[in-house]
Amino acid sequence: MTFTKVAPAGIGTEPGTSILIGDSLLHSTGIDIGSNTGIGVTIRKHGDATFTGIVTAASFSGSGVNLTGVASTDNINTSTTANFTDGIQVGGATTLTGALTGTTGTFSGNVSIGGTLTYEDVTNIDSVGIITARDGLRVTGIATISGDVLIGTTNTTTIGTVNKNLVVGSTTNNDEVGLTLNVMEGVNGRRVKFFLDDDDGVFGVDSTASTGVSPFVVRIATTERLRITSDGKIGVNNNNPSYTLDVNGDNGGGFTATTNSTAGQLSVVGKNSAGNVSAISRIKSHPSGSGNTSYMTFETRNSSSAMVERLRIDSDGYVTKPNQPSFHARRVNNASSTTNPLVFDSVHHNNGSHYKSSGTDQGKFVAPVSGVYLFYWTAIKTNNGSVCRLYINVDGSHIYSNMHLRLQEQGTYSNGSMQAIVNLNAGQKVHISLEAGDTHGNEYTHFGGYLIH
Repeated sequence: MTFTKVAPAGIGTEPGTSILIGDSLLHSTGIDIGSNTGIGVTIRKHGDATFTGIVTAASFSGSGVNLTGVASTDNINTSTTANFTDGIQVGGATTLTGALTGTTGTFSGNVSIGGTLTYEDVTNIDSVGIITARDGLRVTGIATISGDVLIGTTNTTTIGTVNKNLVVGSTTNNDEVGLTLNVMEGVNGRRVKFFLDDDDGVFGVDSTASTGVSPFVVRIATTERLRITSDGKIGVNNNNPSYTLDVNGDNGGGFTATTNSTAGQLSVVGKNSAGNVSAISRIKSHPSGSGNTSYMTFETRNSSSAMVERLRIDSDGYVTKPNQPSFHARRVNNASSTTNPLVFDSVHHNNGSHYKSSGTDQGKFVAPVSGVYLFYWTAIKTNNGSVCRLYINVDGSHIYSNMHLRLQEQGTYSNGSMQAIVNLNAGQKVHISLEAGDTHGNEYTHFGGYLIH
């Protein structure tokens, strides 16, 4: 060993401030520290140094551009941040337990990161395997994914054990937020959108296509249970509905009231010639107190826009029609054949007020609706010898080939009655005419009738 002491120095003694080793004028090789093949450090002239072990220092200075010869089996350990301005090329497995900052990184093997790998301002992420986002995946632009997207599970056939959600949002007010699934099938261009429209507050499913819009179908265990066709028909257990609502099933359908002591109801609504939805008819099922019995009513809308009961079926099956036209009237005073029509001026029953005891149609029943009616009339003649004849008339004409009630017995108060079933159109008028003889009034002479159907 040769060296020139230019300042206090020591090897194995008290150190000085500096030592000059490998000066070009004194030594062409330098200095080896170690022995035989186990030399640990070779320091050569011009500042070169070779380390076969671990170099530990509080810090390193310099750009590191001439740092070469680090074998793949060696380690670089640093307790502080290490900056590599010209990149790091790694051919094997690399384990990083601290922060790694760099502009480029090429890895031909596996990369294991014990902490968090953060992507800043990344336009594209190209992965041949699975990308797992443990704390959510936030995408503000367009994401193109050619494989499966798994949320809360690790494959397409296993139920996930993590409760996670797919959230699609927008910060723009009155904006429509949608998750769109485009199925580019031939020329149909089918598209399904699951949307929330903040403009009008509606949400749902929107299906469109260039041709042949597909129906909306719900299947349970591969069996279709619900279908909505492109023209708005709804089929329940029916994959080819013929009506707006077409339900198949032996159990039928139910409409249940939610409030106590309230009837369940079904409304059927028509549209008038002006295009207004105003023609309402209604079926109601009324509860009977706290028991299980019920009665059913049918209602229609009248000219005052009120819903009015028209028919009732009670729990025992009896059918009543509150507005069924019917009447019964009697003649107060005696009458002669000069009185026509015969006015029955004491009215005992007149449901609907269709029998007129006064006015221009006095003594006549005016049919409120077309249908089949039954009429009856009865009389007792006065005590004289003349024949008494009473006819039933429709719009002023005899019916049934002059069929009439004939009272002829002389010397006594002969009496009799007749009935007739008549088909009437709405607005036709029926009355009784006395065309021969005289009749008693009081409780003896009567006229009545009702609608059969």
